[in-house]
Amino acid sequence: MKENEDKPIEKLITKVMQTSTLETPSFDFSSQVMSHIEAFENNKVIIYQPLISKKVWAVIFGCFVAFMVCIFMTTSKDTSRWTNALNFSMFFNNDISKLLSGVVFSKTTTYILMIATVMLLVQLPMLKSYFDKRLKAF
Repeated sequence: MKENEDKPIEKLITKVMQTSTLETPSFDFSSQVMSHIEAFENNKVIIYQPLISKKVWAVIFGCFVAFMVCIFMTTSKDTSRWTNALNFSMFFNNDISKLLSGVVFSKTTTYILMIATVMLLVQLPMLKSYFDKRLKAF
């Protein structure tokens, strides 16, 4: 039963296949495709721009140096200046510092924290260069 239903479809398919011509790509099809791919790859170039430019870092460094120079130049043996008005006792005499003053780390914990810090400081430049290379690949 199913064979009888499929026969008209098969006849139609054979008729369409006989009347259609074989399509071939143009002579320079491959070169055109490659030129489009190269153009697409060139559009993906990402230019690295730091969040804080070198000029801004220079200004920050200059302000820091100027601030330090002002502090050392304006300090005198006489402490009756505006420095007496500054009250830093809130940083040293509060509940948190009193709570943490009783914490004592063992030598093992101290060594582990120091080694972990050194490892982190070594790995950060390595990871940065790795991701910079991956960024340049795009």
